[in-house]
Amino acid sequence: AQGSTDEYTWSYTAETGTVYINTNEGYTVLDGSASKGTLPMWYSFSTEEGAENSIWGDYSGSNVKHIIFGNNIETIQNITLKYELYPDLIGAEFEENSSIKELGASVFKESHIKALELPEGLEKIGSSCFYSCLFEDVTIPESVTQIGTKGFYSSNLKKLTILGDPECGNAAFRFISWLAEVNAPNVTK
Repeated sequence: AQGSTDEYTWSYTAETGTVYINTNEGYTVLDGSASKGTLPMWYSFSTEEGAENSIWGDYSGSNVKHIIFGNNIETIQNITLKYELYPDLIGAEFEENSSIKELGASVFKESHIKALELPEGLEKIGSSCFYSCLFEDVTIPESVTQIGTKGFYSSNLKKLTILGDPECGNAAFRFISWLAEVNAPNVTK
């Protein structure tokens, strides 16, 4: 299934459970707020053939195993990919040459994603963005200048690498009981 609006283009491959979503020319924000009403994550779209399609089936993410965020997206906001909504989601990635600059509050909160490579160019990680996530190893790129309150709170991290010197909100890395290795050569704060 595939479809588009003025703002977004998306496709869903049922065999692999993979969703690809990107913003179209002139749009850079992937916004899931209900007032927008344009994201396939919560709404059905009419395809070119005119048939109604919902890649999520009954407004849930139970069929989605992997999400690829396209390289036009600069900001992701008002979206949460938590396990309760997306129980089969175990993978997410940013397309090569990603333009992502900001991950908003709670985007990956309580998700069961096993791995996620944060691309260089990312500048801001919102509050609770990775709260209680399952992935065990993360490298925060040098370009990140801000990590919000409870950014990685209670996550399952075992290895943490911070390449830059970001400002961190309250409890950004609190209650990470499995953390065994930290590499933060440039952190001065």
